[in-house]
Parts: sequence; C-alpha cells; structure tokens
Amino acid sequence: MKQIMMLAMIMVSAASAIAQPPVRWERNYIGGTEPHGLAATPDGGFIIAGVTDFPYDGYLLKVDSLGDFEWENSYTFGEQHVYETLVDVQQAPLGGYISVGSRSGWPAHFDNAAYLVRTDQSGDTMWTREYNIDDNYDALRSVVVTPNNEFLCVGNAGYIGAVSDSGDVLIMRVNEQGDLLWHKRYGTPQADGAQSIAQFSDNRYIVAGHAGRLWEDDSMQVYVLMIDDLGDTLWTKTFGVDQFNQGLDIKVAVEGYFLISGHTMTIPEGNSDVYILAGDSLGNIIYENRLGGGDYAIGRSLGNSISYGYSVFCGTDRFAGIGIQYGIMRMTNEGDTLWTAMYGTESDDYLYTGLVTADGGYLMCGLNPGGIYLIRTEPETTPVTDPIRPVPQTITLLSAYPNPFNAATTLSYTLPFSSIIDLRLYDITGREVRQ
Repeated sequence: MKQIMMLAMIMVSAASAIAQPPVRWERNYIGGTEPHGLAATPDGGFIIAGVTDFPYDGYLLKVDSLGDFEWENSYTFGEQHVYETLVDVQQAPLGGYISVGSRSGWPAHFDNAAYLVRTDQSGDTMWTREYNIDDNYDALRSVVVTPNNEFLCVGNAGYIGAVSDSGDVLIMRVNEQGDLLWHKRYGTPQADGAQSIAQFSDNRYIVAGHAGRLWEDDSMQVYVLMIDDLGDTLWTKTFGVDQFNQGLDIKVAVEGYFLISGHTMTIPEGNSDVYILAGDSLGNIIYENRLGGGDYAIGRSLGNSISYGYSVFCGTDRFAGIGIQYGIMRMTNEGDTLWTAMYGTESDDYLYTGLVTADGGYLMCGLNPGGIYLIRTEPETTPVTDPIRPVPQTITLLSAYPNPFNAATTLSYTLPFSSIIDLRLYDITGREVRQ
C-alpha cells in the first residue's frame, strides 16, 4: 500500500490519542559536527561519530546515560590538508569501538580512501586503516560486527562526479586487526552506493543504498542487495515511488522482514518526503509508503521498538536552507502511523540519526547553533501492543480462486509460523509444471 499524508495532519490526529514521550534531557556539545553515527554502549551511555570543525578530523564523542560528557577524541592520518570523517560507529566485540568513514585531501591525496578507526573503550586509537579500492572516490558508510568478531563494511567505490555511470556499491570484510580479508563491488550500470547494512540471524546480510545520482541522472532508485557470509549475491532489487528515491537506513525487524527509511522526491519541485519500505527476506514488497508534506522531509534512521512496531527518525536536508525540529514517526508493523512527535527548537535543528533506548525511550542526535544536539525522551507512556491476530496451527493449502480460470489464479496457504516454503504445481498427469 502507498500512503501520502501531511505531517501536520498526522500530528494533530495522533496527539489526541497518544501523548508524545516527554523529554528527559537535552544537551549541546561543542567540538564536533556532522554527527552521522550513533550507538548505545554497554554501560548505558552513547557514542557519536562525526567530524571536528577545522581541520576536519574524524571525531568520536562519548556521553553517559544522563548525557553528561565523558570523553571526546579526534582521529587523523596526520597529513596536512587531509579531511577525515567518521559516519558510523559500533561496539567492537573485544571491547572498545569500530568506526568507519572516508579520508580525502589535497594536495596530499588526489583520491578518497575508505577509512577505519579502531579504539579502546576510552577512545584511544588502537589502529587506523585506509583502503584504496579504486583510483577515484572510495568511502564507507556503515559497519556491522559478524558472529566471528570481524567487521563487514559497506559504502561506495570509484565515484567520479562528472561521470553518470561511475561508482559501485562497495562491501569489504576486515578482521580484528584491520587486515582486509576481501572486498567486492556490486551495482547497476548507473552510479551506485550503499548507505547501511543489517544482518539476518542466518549470516545473511542486507544492504540499502541507491542506484543513480540525485539531481544529475534522470532517476534514482532505492537499491537493495542481499549477500551471504562470503559476499556472494543472493538477490538485488530496486524500489521507489517517485523519480528520485534513496535508502538511508536499513534494519531487520523482529518478525524477520527488513525495513528501509529514506526520502523520495520529484524534480524540478525538489521537496522530498519520508520514504519507508518493508520487505521480506526474498525481496518481496510488504508495503511501500510515502509520508510527510514536503519541505525536504527525510527518514534519516530507524529504530525497532521494544514492544511492537518501529520508529522513523525524521529531519530535513541541512543544505536545503530549511530547518525543522527533530521528528519521530511511530509506526505499526503493518506500516500505519500511530503517532508523530516533534522535538527541539522551532527552526534550527538538523537531525542526523536516532535510536530507541533500552528502556523504550528515544535518543535523537543532530546539530543546532550550539553544536551537536542530543535529546533523550522518556519511554512511551502508553505501551503499544501487537493487535491480536489468529495464528494458524497447521499447514493448510486453500482452494485456488478463481477456479476455473483463464490467465491467472491465486493460491493461498496458512503456516503455523514464518518459514521459507517450497510450492510446486502439477498438471492432471502428475507432471510438475511450476515451482
């Protein structure tokens, strides 16, 4: 199903039913900018990845559960005129953190390199690595920790701004010491890139990004790729509801399907809406939604609820010259909006990312005139529960409808639990005709 809604209308209708969670605390921090990466830490605090103000080094900021400052550190390759940025950070398996991004610079380097930083729990550097996969622009956008304590990173390789078909999705696997185990490139004939990666429980990994370039190509679609543990492609698909579509975050939902948030827009109007896609593990669409009322609304990141459903953290394009408050869209698993809430000041907040905290509250991270800006809310005051749905107790194949039929018919079945099935069709002689 597709939905087009005005954000303000959602707010008015939802506020009367469920009150937005109140703010527990809000904090500003001076020293960094572009806080794309955010993760919860085992001690109940949070870590943020971004970039310092000039001279533009990679940046990590650690705060406790109350938002109080604990430590910050910058990371550089040590060469003049080099720009390092960190865009994702995760807890490392043996303690400390792994963060990914890119290194660029002139005249020291004419290219961009993928960049990794491994730190201990105090933010001190254990190692840094750069990887030149292509002679042109390489960058990493997201990282997950594998079950054998290695790092699977995604981004893009070979992008050239003036060449419409340049750039591929880049996936690389690195061990605990930073050694490159393998890298592979994926994509379409267009300029492609990856923004986020998530892991299924059976060591399959799903990646979201884009095929095509915003403003420069005739269209851009959400690009989704499923790979196995060795990086071999299981399937790829593209999605979208408008001329330009981009996936910015991907999560594996509790019920085994994947969720994507991002934005969708039409040229020349240019105003974007929040884009949401839910699909199963085979890449089939469960629903694809367009939400919001323009003004450069973007679904920056996703958070799985500790009860039922999920949340989309929404903001605007910082470089569009339009700022709004931080936004949260609280969704059901079926893609219906439960409530929408706004936080922060009136016009100068730019949300970069967010997460659902361990107690069911929300943490939003972005920028305002005071620097990096964090807002943490209380948990939801009214817990959201899964609606009661009948659960089949046996496997049942229902009658075809319509029957008889000419060109097409529909076969329905019930399962006692979610599973991959093998469905085969036979003709009247017992010969298999379709699987």
